[in-house]
Amino acid sequence: MKKLFSGILFFVLSAFIFNSGCDSKPSSIKAKPMDEYLFVITAPEATYDQTNNTLRLKNIDPAIVYFSDRPNRTCGHTRTTEFFNLWKEKGNPPNASISYKISPEKRLKTAVVKLINPKEEGNDLIFEIQILHGKLPESFITVSLFVDGLESLNEWQPW
Repeated sequence: MKKLFSGILFFVLSAFIFNSGCDSKPSSIKAKPMDEYLFVITAPEATYDQTNNTLRLKNIDPAIVYFSDRPNRTCGHTRTTEFFNLWKEKGNPPNASISYKISPEKRLKTAVVKLINPKEEGNDLIFEIQILHGKLPESFITVSLFVDGLESLNEWQPW
């Protein structure tokens, strides 16, 4: 009976999660003045140059995930160039949380940074950063960068 109840609960929760209102297909959206987007950028590896305070995310996933806060709950994928365009409109450098591992068997670590002057170089993203909390090693793997809100008042064409 316990297994049956667990199975039903899993099915109901799965249906709720996958039917939460976010369309998985990218589409044009007309951003409302209060839409604030959060972004997730992933990379298999990264480096941090302490001398120049530079973070390099290597071989980033070309599809940057975005989602909006309540009440609109918009989500999808966008290109790096669109991400940079929103950033330029905002003007105020965003904060970000970096989750990473030093090696596959080590635990996940986190640092919080201010992202400054983004650049693309091939499949890499490069930022000047200011570390606000935590530390970054010279090189690390399994990287997720969670970028805080960027507001958009204009029509935005995600990927």
